[in-house]
Amino acid sequence: DAIYHCAALVDWVRGYSHLHRTNVGGVLAMIRFACSRRTKRLLFVSSIDVCYAMDGPERVDEDTNMLPYVGSMPLGYARSKWVAEALLRQAGARGVPVAVLRPSLIAGDAKTGASNPTDLIAALVEGCVATGMAIVTDWSLDCVPVDFVARVVAVLPQGDSTWRVLNLVHRQPRQWREFILWMN
Repeated sequence: DAIYHCAALVDWVRGYSHLHRTNVGGVLAMIRFACSRRTKRLLFVSSIDVCYAMDGPERVDEDTNMLPYVGSMPLGYARSKWVAEALLRQAGARGVPVAVLRPSLIAGDAKTGASNPTDLIAALVEGCVATGMAIVTDWSLDCVPVDFVARVVAVLPQGDSTWRVLNLVHRQPRQWREFILWMN
């Protein structure tokens, strides 16, 4: 009855051309499958990164059209996710029920802290601990717990709409400097 697409090649260094085959091609295959025999509901886990562009609007919500800004998205990863979303939007316009979830950085479990030891957050912490130093930046560290994301994934595809988007960000993102103070 439903297809959940949570896979992606996550790489913040490589360009769109390197990520296209996996991140866009996989979605095309999913759309074809969703349309075979009887229509199946689609849930696609995208990324809040599709909302950030160098010359983009200051405030972005689920309805903001980022098409004019896709060329100035600093990450090939974000571009590949946005192109995948554009294909899904077309499928939704043709009657395929689509739900898109755009989480920010997915962090450890809210209760246990269990997390992926090889993700970006872990690498940053490990680098700071190993060197005894941290970069100086005004970065806002927006993370959502993995168990919360899983609960949203479980309920998001429900409903009758053919196109639904949910930006999933923390209501109180923390500043990098505050995070460093916690580590100390």
